[in-house]
Amino acid sequence: FAVNKYKGIKFLTTFIVSEWMNQVFKWILHGDRPYWWVKEARQDIALKETFLTCETGPGLPSGHCQASFVVWYCLLDALARDKTRTIAFVVIFLPMQVLMMCSRIFISAHFPHQCLFGFLFAL
Repeated sequence: FAVNKYKGIKFLTTFIVSEWMNQVFKWILHGDRPYWWVKEARQDIALKETFLTCETGPGLPSGHCQASFVVWYCLLDALARDKTRTIAFVVIFLPMQVLMMCSRIFISAHFPHQCLFGFLFAL
């Protein structure tokens, strides 16, 4: 709100709708998480579950990837000027999204397709 009241309201509305849609899609699609899948499909893999990976809800789509998309996109939209918006998108936005996806996959909180769907649903 401090930068621009209109863009602040637009951000809050977009974020709330995005989170609501994420929960609806999770209920409908109900995608397994890696720790759930390993316990049911493969008995020979030993994974160590930590407090970072102890997710109790479905994993499709990734809420972290979806929320990160909305937050970073709205932030760049509010702060970047028209001339620098494309550069900021390529230099800041896309690497942040890739890092978010990689981190969620690395800690086995999501499968790769769940992160990609989170990114696509945020569009």
